[in-house]
Amino acid sequence: MYVIEGWGTGVRRMIKACRNHGVQEPVFTEIGTDFRVEFFRKNTVTDEHVNEHANEHVKIDTELVAKYPELSIIMTNPNITINEMAMQLQLGRATVTRHITVLKKMGILTREGSDKTGYWKITREV
Repeated sequence: MYVIEGWGTGVRRMIKACRNHGVQEPVFTEIGTDFRVEFFRKNTVTDEHVNEHANEHVKIDTELVAKYPELSIIMTNPNITINEMAMQLQLGRATVTRHITVLKKMGILTREGSDKTGYWKITREV
């Protein structure tokens, strides 16, 4: 069918285009059986406590993290489940679920993908 321009050139072209436009190179992540490519905008602010993958460009208020410690865990492991968070925080599953619900309603947190194979994403600075 001759629909391929060249074998194996797409990744190199993406990286080169990002460099030419002065933005961070894309991040390639394998998540289970999926493959994700993340592109970044110019002039994004990063924080030293930010997760290298899903939450790369988000600053988090320390008071909010103290009130909702789930945020701290999600920043280091966006693939964590509610049950794992509950065990790690030594809280009940219902408490963690309630905190997550509040964070979602505040527009701070979303769940990308399914409960089993998805990940948490901090959607805005707080």
